[in-house]
Amino acid sequence: MLTGLSVAGATAASASTDAPAARHGTITAVTQLTNRPDSGGNGNWAYDTFHRQLVLTYLGKSRDPAHAAAPYMYSAVVNDRGSFKDIPGAFTPNQGAPYTGKILKPTQVKGTMTGDGTYALFYASNKASKRYVPSRIPSRDNSAYPSVTWPELAFPAGTVFSQNMATGADETSFAYYYAYSFKTHHGQAVRVHTQKWADTAWNGDGQNRHDGNILGR
Repeated sequence: MLTGLSVAGATAASASTDAPAARHGTITAVTQLTNRPDSGGNGNWAYDTFHRQLVLTYLGKSRDPAHAAAPYMYSAVVNDRGSFKDIPGAFTPNQGAPYTGKILKPTQVKGTMTGDGTYALFYASNKASKRYVPSRIPSRDNSAYPSVTWPELAFPAGTVFSQNMATGADETSFAYYYAYSFKTHHGQAVRVHTQKWADTAWNGDGQNRHDGNILGR
């Protein structure tokens, strides 16, 4: 699971400050990520390489005095598209029954991953710009760019963030899908086998029987 997607309250953005603030509207920025650890039901099970598209929508300036220090309202969505390679010997991503305790098979496999996450309404003390968002994050720097605060990358350093606590949650939804296919030969017959795993906010984070699993090969 790549998500846990939310915007933390009263935290500072870590981007540079040399870009101009954006006007009203929608900002779209794409980042390439490499070998990003992916967690399942019992620790990391894969590394993902993908493009992440951030869509940040400016909703206007709040007139509520309670948000005077951070009046600019935003919503955000990320869309991820790419591939995974599993970690042989690690626990499979689905650890719910009947997969409890299962580990990935010895041969490393590669497959596709797609997903998206939606962030709750939040407030910022500055306006955003896509120029702040890095175009590429190498694997050695993954830990410095957590998904939980991803929209903050579009704001200048020193920006203060707060959330609309009336939403009752930091994250509204997420959904990630993984698939790996391989062929086996039986005489002249060729069979295609596909392993799939669905990790979404409404299916127990991918830990239910019907969510499938990646078992490796």
